[in-house]
Amino acid sequence: MKAMRKNFSVYQPANILAKVMIGSSILLAGCAANLGLNTTPVTHYLVNTQTGAFCLGYADTEYKGQCQSLISLAINIVESKVIENIYQQQIEGPNRVSSAIKMITRGEHLDYRAQLLDSGLYSVPVNQQTNTVWRTLKKIEHDTYAN
Repeated sequence: MKAMRKNFSVYQPANILAKVMIGSSILLAGCAANLGLNTTPVTHYLVNTQTGAFCLGYADTEYKGQCQSLISLAINIVESKVIENIYQQQIEGPNRVSSAIKMITRGEHLDYRAQLLDSGLYSVPVNQQTNTVWRTLKKIEHDTYAN
Protein backbone atom coordinates (compact mmCIF):
# COMPACT_ATOMS: atom_id res chain seq x y z
CA MET A 1 0.00 0.00 0.00
CA LYS A 2 2.84 2.39 0.85
CA ALA A 3 4.44 1.62 -2.51
CA MET A 4 1.24 2.58 -4.35
CA ARG A 5 0.93 5.83 -2.40
CA LYS A 6 4.52 6.68 -3.25
CA ASN A 7 3.85 6.30 -7.02
CA PHE A 8 0.82 8.61 -6.98
CA SER A 9 2.24 11.35 -4.81
CA VAL A 10 1.10 14.85 -5.68
CA TYR A 11 4.60 16.05 -4.87
CA GLN A 12 6.37 14.20 -7.64
CA PRO A 13 8.28 16.58 -9.93
CA ALA A 14 6.22 15.59 -12.96
CA ASN A 15 2.96 16.36 -11.12
CA ILE A 16 4.25 19.72 -9.91
CA LEU A 17 5.43 20.67 -13.39
CA ALA A 18 2.08 19.71 -14.92
CA LYS A 19 0.20 21.80 -12.35
CA VAL A 20 2.45 24.81 -12.96
CA MET A 21 1.98 24.51 -16.75
CA ILE A 22 -1.81 24.25 -16.47
CA GLY A 23 -1.96 27.17 -14.06
CA SER A 24 0.27 29.30 -16.30
CA SER A 25 -1.83 28.53 -19.36
CA ILE A 26 -5.03 29.53 -17.59
CA LEU A 27 -3.42 32.71 -16.27
CA LEU A 28 -2.07 33.73 -19.68
CA ALA A 29 -5.36 33.04 -21.44
CA GLY A 30 -7.19 35.10 -18.85
CA CYS A 31 -4.74 37.98 -19.15
CA ALA A 32 -4.98 38.00 -22.94
CA ALA A 33 -8.76 38.12 -22.75
CA ASN A 34 -8.73 40.92 -20.17
CA LEU A 35 -6.27 43.02 -22.16
CA GLY A 36 -8.31 42.68 -25.34
CA LEU A 37 -5.47 40.95 -27.20
CA ASN A 38 -6.40 39.12 -30.36
CA THR A 39 -5.12 35.57 -29.99
CA THR A 40 -6.60 34.31 -33.27
CA PRO A 41 -4.17 33.41 -36.04
CA VAL A 42 -3.33 35.83 -38.84
CA THR A 43 -5.20 34.77 -41.99
CA HIS A 44 -4.05 37.49 -44.41
CA TYR A 45 -2.35 40.85 -44.67
CA LEU A 46 -4.01 44.14 -45.58
CA VAL A 47 -2.31 46.66 -47.87
CA ASN A 48 -3.38 50.30 -47.79
CA THR A 49 -2.32 51.82 -51.09
CA GLN A 50 -2.96 55.36 -49.80
CA THR A 51 -0.83 55.26 -46.65
CA GLY A 52 1.60 52.42 -47.41
CA ALA A 53 0.44 50.44 -44.36
CA PHE A 54 0.99 46.67 -44.42
CA CYS A 55 -1.18 45.21 -41.63
CA LEU A 56 -1.98 41.87 -40.06
CA GLY A 57 -5.45 40.62 -40.99
CA TYR A 58 -7.72 38.19 -39.18
CA ALA A 59 -10.76 36.08 -40.04
CA ASP A 60 -12.86 38.73 -38.26
CA THR A 61 -12.57 41.34 -41.00
CA GLU A 62 -13.58 44.14 -38.64
CA TYR A 63 -10.35 43.68 -36.69
CA LYS A 64 -7.10 45.00 -38.17
CA GLY A 65 -3.94 44.07 -36.36
CA GLN A 66 -0.52 45.62 -36.05
CA CYS A 67 0.74 47.54 -39.09
CA GLN A 68 4.17 48.18 -40.57
CA SER A 69 4.96 50.99 -43.00
CA LEU A 70 6.08 50.22 -46.54
CA ILE A 71 7.56 53.73 -46.54
CA SER A 72 10.64 52.32 -44.81
CA LEU A 73 11.47 50.52 -48.08
CA ALA A 74 12.08 53.91 -49.68
CA ILE A 75 15.13 54.56 -47.54
CA ASN A 76 16.41 51.06 -46.81
CA ILE A 77 17.54 49.77 -50.18
CA VAL A 78 19.72 47.01 -48.74
CA GLU A 79 16.90 45.27 -46.85
CA SER A 80 14.55 45.83 -49.81
CA LYS A 81 16.67 43.34 -51.78
CA VAL A 82 15.20 40.49 -49.69
CA ILE A 83 11.70 41.41 -50.89
CA GLU A 84 12.89 41.94 -54.45
CA ASN A 85 14.44 38.46 -54.45
CA ILE A 86 11.31 36.67 -53.18
CA TYR A 87 9.11 38.52 -55.71
CA GLN A 88 11.69 38.27 -58.53
CA GLN A 89 11.15 41.96 -59.32
CA GLN A 90 12.85 45.26 -58.62
CA ILE A 91 11.43 47.98 -56.40
CA GLU A 92 12.09 50.97 -58.63
CA GLY A 93 12.16 54.71 -58.18
CA PRO A 94 11.35 57.46 -58.23
CA ASN A 95 8.49 56.34 -55.95
CA ARG A 96 9.82 53.17 -54.32
CA VAL A 97 6.79 52.88 -52.00
CA SER A 98 4.33 52.94 -54.88
CA SER A 99 6.50 50.42 -56.74
CA ALA A 100 6.54 48.07 -53.73
CA ILE A 101 2.76 48.33 -53.31
CA LYS A 102 2.24 47.55 -57.00
CA MET A 103 4.61 44.58 -56.74
CA ILE A 104 2.74 43.18 -53.71
CA THR A 105 -0.76 43.72 -55.10
CA ARG A 106 -0.32 43.27 -58.86
CA GLY A 107 3.20 41.93 -59.40
CA GLU A 108 4.37 39.71 -62.23
CA HIS A 109 5.50 36.75 -60.11
CA LEU A 110 2.88 36.50 -57.37
CA ASP A 111 2.21 33.16 -55.68
CA TYR A 112 -1.28 34.50 -54.84
CA ARG A 113 -4.06 36.80 -56.01
CA ALA A 114 -4.58 40.07 -54.17
CA GLN A 115 -8.22 40.91 -53.52
CA LEU A 116 -9.49 44.50 -53.54
CA LEU A 117 -11.92 44.94 -50.63
CA ASP A 118 -14.87 47.33 -50.39
CA SER A 119 -12.83 49.39 -47.93
CA GLY A 120 -10.25 50.13 -50.63
CA LEU A 121 -7.65 47.93 -48.96
CA TYR A 122 -6.06 44.95 -50.66
CA SER A 123 -6.13 41.58 -48.94
CA VAL A 124 -3.18 39.31 -49.64
CA PRO A 125 -2.87 35.80 -48.17
CA VAL A 126 -0.22 34.71 -45.71
CA ASN A 127 2.49 32.89 -47.67
CA GLN A 128 6.25 32.93 -48.16
CA GLN A 129 6.23 36.14 -50.19
CA THR A 130 3.98 38.17 -47.90
CA ASN A 131 5.64 36.79 -44.75
CA THR A 132 8.97 37.97 -46.17
CA VAL A 133 7.54 41.48 -46.56
CA TRP A 134 6.32 41.45 -42.94
CA ARG A 135 9.62 40.11 -41.55
CA THR A 136 11.66 42.61 -43.59
CA LEU A 137 9.57 45.55 -42.42
CA LYS A 138 9.92 44.36 -38.81
CA LYS A 139 13.69 44.07 -39.24
CA ILE A 140 13.95 47.57 -40.71
CA GLU A 141 11.90 48.94 -37.81
CA HIS A 142 14.04 47.09 -35.28
CA ASP A 143 17.32 48.22 -36.89
CA THR A 144 16.09 51.81 -37.11
CA TYR A 145 14.79 52.15 -33.54
CA ALA A 146 17.04 49.77 -31.58
CA ASN A 147 19.36 51.80 -29.33
